Amino acid sequence: MEKLTIVVPAYNEEELLHESLQTLLKIEDQLIQNQLFDFKSNIVVVDDGSTDLTWDIITEENRVNSRITGIKFSRNFGHQTR
Repeated sequence: MEKLTIVVPAYNEEELLHESLQTLLKIEDQLIQNQLFDFKSNIVVVDDGSTDLTWDIITEENRVNSRITGIKFSRNFGHQTR
């Protein structure tokens, strides 16, 4: 069975990140329960240099659920090509 990794870009998302991650976990749980993806599926949140509590939320979510992990960029790289 295949593993699903959901990659979530985040920049100053402290207000909605917890709720968004809980929603994504529920969706992923349903897919796993329906045997469409492996139980080793996960969520990776990429913190694009946030200046709020985004990274703290990511690390706390990881402590509660190891399926949530994070990558923290040293600064904001943005998604646009400059």
